[in-house]
Amino acid sequence: MDHLSSSQMNLYFQCSLKYKLQYVDGLPKLFKASGLVFGSAVHFAISWFHKNQMAGRQVTLEKLHSIFTADWYGQKVESEIRYREGETEASQILLGKEILSLYYH
Repeated sequence: MDHLSSSQMNLYFQCSLKYKLQYVDGLPKLFKASGLVFGSAVHFAISWFHKNQMAGRQVTLEKLHSIFTADWYGQKVESEIRYREGETEASQILLGKEILSLYYH
């Protein structure tokens, strides 16, 4: 192993068995928490936005929304997404688009 991330170290200190199962044995996760999917998709969309802006390409809000949605569905294909009580996929996608709209403007 070349390096340890802070999340790897935190997991080890929380539960060394979980660390072993995830990082040593490489067992796949059965699901992703909706909050992680949400954060990752927003981050990906903002990163894409800035890369295109820096390259001098015009970015529309609609395209930014579609990048967010595509990343969300890409993560959904990889594994099941589990939502907290009261959350739905539609509500999280709508919230993400609202946040990206505020960021864009």
